[in-house]
Formats: sequence, C-alpha cells, structure tokens
Amino acid sequence: MVKTKPEKYYLVIADGSKQMFDALEFCQTRVQLTKFGLILLHVVNDAEFVHWLGVGTKIREDAQQRGNALLRELTAKYEEFFPDVQTIYREGNVGQIACEILRERANIASFVLGVDEHHQEAGDIIQYLHRTRYKNITTPIIIVPNG
Repeated sequence: MVKTKPEKYYLVIADGSKQMFDALEFCQTRVQLTKFGLILLHVVNDAEFVHWLGVGTKIREDAQQRGNALLRELTAKYEEFFPDVQTIYREGNVGQIACEILRERANIASFVLGVDEHHQEAGDIIQYLHRTRYKNITTPIIIVPNG
C-alpha cells in the first residue's frame, strides 16, 4: 500500500508516559476517519543541563540519545497506523515549545494531550497555555483523561 502525505496532523507529546499512550490511542482510534498523520514532539527540559557545569554536555548528549531512541521506537510502532509519522526533538520548556510548534505549523489539526491528576508535564503545558492566554494559537486542544 502506498501512503500519501496527509494534509493534517495530530500533535502528541512523546514522553513515554501512560498519558502519552492514552493520547496516542485516542489518535489511533480516529485515524481511519480523519486520515491525519502524527507528529511526535519530545522536549527535554534544558534547565537540567545548567546545574552541572563540567558534565552538562554529557547530560545533554545522553538526554538527546534517549529522546531520539524513544522517537524511533514510537515511529516504528505507530507508522503502520498513520499515513505519516514525523518527529521533533527540542530542548526547553515543554509548554513553550509546544506553543511554538502550534504557531509554526498550520498543518496541525489537533494537539492531543493525555492527562491525569498525578502527571506534572501535562499540568505544566496547561499552565503555560493559561498564562499566555493561548496567544496566537488557533489549534484545538484535545484533553484525554486517563483511562
């Protein structure tokens, strides 16, 4: 089967958590209807590198290797379900980076975020969105509660 590039994509934060898998399952159950592709965004908090003067570079390299390995693993797992899987690796604040991606890429149809009361990263993203008042973001955000 020849896959064609989709016009629209789901954006999911790729952090390896159960909430990420909940968000991916949500997207996967809708892909037959929507034909959307998938963008996996992995963000490493760059504040982790600042505190370790001599070893900051090594910590950054290790984090990048782990992040890229996760993205490769997820791509291999989900490419059979989506017409196209793209990956993005960035360093910084996850909320800020997600908002930048949403502003930059007009082809993102939905930002799908898995949440539960104990998962801090989703809370950080929602807090960032709230503080910035969703400035210049027109993409719908779908909140998927833990199942």
